[in-house]
Amino acid sequence: MVEQNKGWRTETNEEVSKFFNNPNFVHFFGMLRPQRPGVMLCFATLEHVYFTPGTALSKDFFFRFWGLGNTIWAVVSIPQEKMSLMKQVATESGLRIAEGIPHISDGRQIKSFPINNERAFTLQNIPGHLVYNNDPEEIRQLLEQEELKIDKIIKESNLATKEIKENQSSSQIEG
Repeated sequence: MVEQNKGWRTETNEEVSKFFNNPNFVHFFGMLRPQRPGVMLCFATLEHVYFTPGTALSKDFFFRFWGLGNTIWAVVSIPQEKMSLMKQVATESGLRIAEGIPHISDGRQIKSFPINNERAFTLQNIPGHLVYNNDPEEIRQLLEQEELKIDKIIKESNLATKEIKENQSSSQIEG
């Protein structure tokens, strides 16, 4: 499933291959289930702060869900020239960008995504991150704090989008 401009649709394998081979975009894989702290914060910040829905930039933000084994991943694609922005947002979210796609072992075999090129990256927590303490309570608290930050980002984005639409409407009425 791919989302762009708030419209969800299923893609064909051919569409997926064509898009991931487009040299104008870079792709970031982040694990949602089990949830990796920082991934949703990073992706929500990108979408709602830098590629705000309802603005011209939102057409360059693509969000996909992808299952692999018993895991669920989000894949965000943005223009290649925004790579430094992604590095900044990832760092602010407690993540680092690792080259290549994720691989999952189910104990019998190693599974990976069918897309792998030099513009595909995996989000991982930075060295020394609290997640590496493997304390379930600490991780739960991290995820709760992250959810509050995401809620705030989305509320602010929705207000900004509403304001943009109101300004567009009033300028059309005046014009």
